[in-house]
Amino acid sequence: MIKKNKSIQYLALNFIEKRDNKSFSDLIDRIKPGLTSYIFKYIQDQDIINEVLSQTFISIWEKIDQYNTKYNFSTWAYAIAKNESLGQLRLSNKNLSHDKLSANHSRVLMINSPIDELNIEV
Repeated sequence: MIKKNKSIQYLALNFIEKRDNKSFSDLIDRIKPGLTSYIFKYIQDQDIINEVLSQTFISIWEKIDQYNTKYNFSTWAYAIAKNESLGQLRLSNKNLSHDKLSANHSRVLMINSPIDELNIEV
């Protein structure tokens, strides 16, 4: 457990320097509550929040070399969380649209079936 007096910025710089699991874990433990609340503004399903949070942490790990240490780490991490949240919302909307199309297609088939039965060759 890390002490609360270590800032997120300090922990981020420590992770950048050491590049080890322990320093990353310390950073994640410190920033996770704030990121969780932030993601909740976009997504209210706890399972999806956890997925977005996990993807955010993966992105932070993979993109840490893109972080400019002149700027606040939290701002950068929250931007990643926002992008991951919006990506999840786009995916959810796409799946919802696909589900609606499938439901509409089923209704059209149900309507066409009796019509096909009524078609008589003249």
